[in-house]
Amino acid sequence: MKRIFILVLTIFLMSGSCEKFADHSYSIEIRNNSNQIIDVCAAYILPDTLLPMEKPKLIEIQIGKFEELYDRDVNDLKFIKFKTENLSIFVISKDTIDKHSWNEIRTHNNILKRYEITENELVDMGGSVVYP
Repeated sequence: MKRIFILVLTIFLMSGSCEKFADHSYSIEIRNNSNQIIDVCAAYILPDTLLPMEKPKLIEIQIGKFEELYDRDVNDLKFIKFKTENLSIFVISKDTIDKHSWNEIRTHNNILKRYEITENELVDMGGSVVYP
């Protein structure tokens, strides 16, 4: 009886899938090769090229380090939109973020760099965006 119970339990555990419990996050690696701390945000905003009206999630990246920009950071699970739309990635100085309101930063376009990339361009870049 004990053997049958173990066999049934083993079959049950093996037939179950962990797929529904796994966290499937998609991400883009952003590298900071500059000499200052930066903040990065991204959005689908074309044809406009300004920062989004509402302050998006900012990802802080230390000097010489990298962080991941996740699909959920741009409200695009599995980067579905990225297959057909350009993703705008903005690099902003941490100092600027700390000293100015989002409205000031947006109005004066106080960014260090803006990348407008497609999925194919990201692949050509080796899967990472490198600043500068």
